[in-house]
Amino acid sequence: MIPTERRGVFDVGPLTLRRKGLAGLAQARTVLGEVVQVRVVPRVLPVRGLPSGARRGQVGADERVERGGTDLVGLREYVPGDDLRRLHWATSARTGTLMIREDADPARPHLAVLLDDSSSSYAEEQRFEEAVEVAASLITSALEQGHPVRLLTSSGGTDIEETQDSAPILAALADLELRDVDGRPTVPVRDLDVVAVVSGTTVPALVLEAGRAAFGTVLVVDEQRPVGAAGSVLVISGARAEDLVDSWNAVVAR
Repeated sequence: MIPTERRGVFDVGPLTLRRKGLAGLAQARTVLGEVVQVRVVPRVLPVRGLPSGARRGQVGADERVERGGTDLVGLREYVPGDDLRRLHWATSARTGTLMIREDADPARPHLAVLLDDSSSSYAEEQRFEEAVEVAASLITSALEQGHPVRLLTSSGGTDIEETQDSAPILAALADLELRDVDGRPTVPVRDLDVVAVVSGTTVPALVLEAGRAAFGTVLVVDEQRPVGAAGSVLVISGARAEDLVDSWNAVVAR
């Protein structure tokens, strides 16, 4: 039996078949297959959506861009197959290298989930399991609704971007373990639309990072408390992943 009550990578097999004869007077044992590894991904809870209506402007800008149209969120070098209509001619002419615009719909902001994987942030390991489930739920919902997402960990050991498929991020979350963390993570500017920090405590450095976003929130796996704020950052607390997701659906999703 695969222990699916907990995420992680587990060895399964080989399969053992036992057959008994009439009256149990004879029996045979056959071993089939070999040991294989099975990855159990975190549980995903239903999340209603992200806050909508505003996002940051182009890279490095602090102004918000209201719903409608597109905004320039970055430039990258042209690769064969790119739509030539997205060429940024001014930059291409200045640098001598073909550059492609990366545009985004302001109604579909980027979501960056900063998961605290520091062992000092959790009073018990089960709280980290709840935090991982919250991260998995937010990311899966955002991708299903067409939002680009980024998963980062406070240790710096994980940094994954996705626009469609949640499988690589869920696999990374399945493999995560608590670490001794030293330093402060930084969310890239292009992902500062919606930043959700998930932790087992209110870490000042992580609250400050959430405060850089157009919309920043900290979800704390702790005893149930009312929704509060730390400056411009919304702070949600709950003892279980379900509590945090329910609060997100009630006060954040629109």
